[in-house]
Formats: sequence, structure tokens, C-alpha cells
Amino acid sequence: MGSLFETLLTAADASTLKDWDRFTGCYHPNVNAWAPTYDVQGRDELVAVIQQQNTVDGIRLDMNLIAETDDTVVAEWVWSIPNPATGDRARNFGLSYYGFEDGQIIKVRQYFDTASFLSQFG
Repeated sequence: MGSLFETLLTAADASTLKDWDRFTGCYHPNVNAWAPTYDVQGRDELVAVIQQQNTVDGIRLDMNLIAETDDTVVAEWVWSIPNPATGDRARNFGLSYYGFEDGQIIKVRQYFDTASFLSQFG
């Protein structure tokens, strides 16, 4: 595990704790981020999207490193929240690519199935 994956883990931890200053520091001002639920340009837009996404309590994000080079990280992850209807955790499984510049995340590509996640809520 290298320093880039450590930066990614810091960003993940900060987002679940809603520590937006620490989260912001992990991303390059010109970050380009795409996922099935957003397509944003710039750190301010990304932070706003993630803040809106993380309004529920009890978020957990578990990440596993797949590959790391000098300027990229590929990771698989599970984002989960409590399901009030069942008491279980609703899980969203995904795979992401992160590009880095000067130690900060400048490119994000996330792949996940929103329909499968939402189906857990009946």
C-alpha cells in the first residue's frame, strides 16, 4: 500500500466523518469526477455533491486496493448505510479509478449499480 492509497483512505474517512476541510485537502482544485450519479468539474462542485450524498448518519466506506502506480489508484469499495426498514446495512458495491497530480486526487471515475443498491429498500 502506497502513499496515494493512503490519501484515498484519508478522503474516504473524512467523507464518512463529514470532515469537509480534510476531505477537500485530498482533492486537486481542478478535479474532474464522474460517477453514475454525478459529473462534476472542480473541487468545490465535488465537495458539494459528496456533502449532499452523505447527509445520512451511519455511513461506512470500506476500500480495498486493487492497483497503485506512480499516479493512479484502482480500488474496490463498499459504501453502506443503515436500512431503517430491516435493521441491516444497505450496501453499494463499486470500483473506482483515481488519478493523482502533486499528491492530490485530480481524476475520479466510479462505477456502481444504483438500482441494485436502491432495491435493498424494497
